[in-house]
Amino acid sequence: DPRPTAFLLMSGQGRGDSGLVDGSWDEFRRPMMAMTGSRDPGPRGAPPEWRGESFTLGPAGDKYLVSIDGATHYSYPGLYGEGRTDPRIRAELLVFDYVKTSTIAFWDAYLKGDASAKAFLTSGSIEKGSNTRVQLFSK
Repeated sequence: DPRPTAFLLMSGQGRGDSGLVDGSWDEFRRPMMAMTGSRDPGPRGAPPEWRGESFTLGPAGDKYLVSIDGATHYSYPGLYGEGRTDPRIRAELLVFDYVKTSTIAFWDAYLKGDASAKAFLTSGSIEKGSNTRVQLFSK
């Protein structure tokens, strides 16, 4: 389908699930951002890196992988309300801030054609702003 111009995979699937196999990403040429967290393993004991296979196995060109230290499978949508005092909830809110910052920059870059947003993605600002809790890889 040519209509989608960019893709966001939050806690996506790797090989061996949802019909994905070796070579599934070989021809994927459109912009994509994948996200995973250090506490977001796959099924059947797959490590968190399994969720980033779309990035690692796909071809270069407008591809990003956001890896967030401490993020779980439920961190990405920001399910916890503001104003909570529990340190675990505050940590989840920080993860959600990293998700918002990186995804908004990605959407602005590839849906709005914003060159400054694209430059921001590769500037290291997200990593620095998170005290290296976030790693953003690009190719």
